[in-house]
Amino acid sequence: MAKVDLAWFAERVDRCERQVWSVAEQLLTQGQSVVLNLGFIRKARRDKARAAAAAVGFETKLHVVDADLETRRTRVADRNSSQGNTYAFAVTPAMFAFAENMYEAPDISERATSPETLS
Repeated sequence: MAKVDLAWFAERVDRCERQVWSVAEQLLTQGQSVVLNLGFIRKARRDKARAAAAAVGFETKLHVVDADLETRRTRVADRNSSQGNTYAFAVTPAMFAFAENMYEAPDISERATSPETLS
C-alpha cells in the first residue's frame, strides 16, 4: 500500500476549500444559507471556517454527528456498499482509521456556541 503524502493531500484540500468558500460567500451575500459538509475533523479547520464567515459578517452553527465508533464504521461500510447518489469513492478501512486518528472532537466552548448534536 502506498504511503499517503500529507503535504500533497493538504494542498489539494486547501485548494478545494478555497473554491468551496468562494461559492459559499457568493451565496451568503445573496441572502442564501449555506451548509458546509467538509468534515472539519480538526479544530483549526473549524476555527478557520468560523473566522472566514465572521470576516464577511456571517454567523456559523456547528452540527456534530456524535455517534460511537462502531456506528460510524457501520455507516461508512453501508455507504460504500450502497453507493447512493452522493457516492464518489470508497472510504477504505485505512482512510477511516486515518481520519479517526486526526479527529479533534468539538470542545465545550465550541459546543456551547453551536449546540447542535446529531447521532
